[in-house]
Amino acid sequence: MDVMENYLWMKTVNLGDDTGEYGLEFKSRNGSITCRELLGCDISTSEGMKLAEDNGLFITRCPKFVRDAAEIIEQILL
Repeated sequence: MDVMENYLWMKTVNLGDDTGEYGLEFKSRNGSITCRELLGCDISTSEGMKLAEDNGLFITRCPKFVRDAAEIIEQILL
């Protein structure tokens, strides 16, 4: 898939948008599509990043989100 095909595919499934096929499914599984809501802290701030690291959120929560994302994209592609 070249860059333009990739862009058009991403636009079609609305990655990063909770109204597209991907976003709707991810949100139904996890309650949100934003890291801030998924983790319960804002990792764009040093305080939020520290909170996430101190509470092991990247280890305990993120693997499920990555797995869900991969499964959803696989379903869309197949």
